[in-house]
Amino acid sequence: MNGSRKKLAEKIYEAIKDGSIVSDGKLPTERETAAVMGVSRTSVREALIVLETLGIIEVKGKQGIFVKDMGLGKLTQSLDLYGSWPADLVPKVFQVRIMMESPAAGLAALSRTEGDLEKMEECAARLGQIFSSDGPDAGREGAEWNDIFHRVVIASTHNEVLIRMHEGLSSIVARAMESLNGNSLTTPRPQWGERILGEHGRIVEAIRERDEAGAREAMRKHLEISAANLEKLCRDRGSLFG
Repeated sequence: MNGSRKKLAEKIYEAIKDGSIVSDGKLPTERETAAVMGVSRTSVREALIVLETLGIIEVKGKQGIFVKDMGLGKLTQSLDLYGSWPADLVPKVFQVRIMMESPAAGLAALSRTEGDLEKMEECAARLGQIFSSDGPDAGREGAEWNDIFHRVVIASTHNEVLIRMHEGLSSIVARAMESLNGNSLTTPRPQWGERILGEHGRIVEAIRERDEAGAREAMRKHLEISAANLEKLCRDRGSLFG
């Protein structure tokens, strides 16, 4: 997870715990929170997406941003899952992700809200900007927003047990991506950009149309292709984690 995003998420969480930005279980608007934290609204929005996918808050459209009772006390533990699992589990994790995320995408198609769709589209838009810029950090930032996209899809099931189970799997994949980019294995990332955007687009479209079977299939194909590409990188470079 991006260090600044993690720090901001933790800072907002601490403010939630001490009650300094909570009134009757509700947080201020993004604009007000940005002013309090001294950061941009974009940074706040990204941190809030993380907090929501971790079950700390719930965004209810025009009603506002609310604190959820379950999950309080869990944020630091959840965030620290990143990088804490053995790296060599990644291929096996993709097998489990397919078993978990493909049916979950189908459930998301049935359970999603308009707010959920907006978050998916925001993730897709950010990924598009990152890949089109082809900057030096495109690989790292793309991996981060890809992770957030998958978390948003899982969160759109509104199944708290599934969301918690998915966190551990996401942590392993995040570590793999950090290692890939840390070892300068960023060359293939821009080449994957168009493919990833297309696959995400098909997932979002199926979820938008409440096409359960289509969403399941789109997610399954996306994860299978991603797993194959990571395995190829491992073979080509000798070691995924160097």
